[in-house]
Amino acid sequence: MRNRLLRPAERKGPSRASLKRMRTPFVFCLLSGIAVYLISALWIVVLAFRRNFWLGCVCVAFPVFQLIYAITNWRDSHWAFYVHLGGYALILSAVAIAYFSGRILAIH
Repeated sequence: MRNRLLRPAERKGPSRASLKRMRTPFVFCLLSGIAVYLISALWIVVLAFRRNFWLGCVCVAFPVFQLIYAITNWRDSHWAFYVHLGGYALILSAVAIAYFSGRILAIH
């Protein structure tokens, strides 16, 4: 609260313009990570449905089982598993950008 009472030259932290520039990589990494994750999850679910109907239903109901399915059926689903990990990596990089750039999510 004290930060708002100071004159603009005395404020500590990034300016509004720099915050807007920092939001762009965060939003890009987060949205692309979510998109890659959803595409790979759909890919794994389709592979599970091809093998067995009930296995596909379990993959839809319990998303954690998608990774278990991909690991246990490595020969069929190793590329989907790599894409899945890529989605996780993009989402984690967005979190790292938000953490290391300070007030990236501050709403004024």
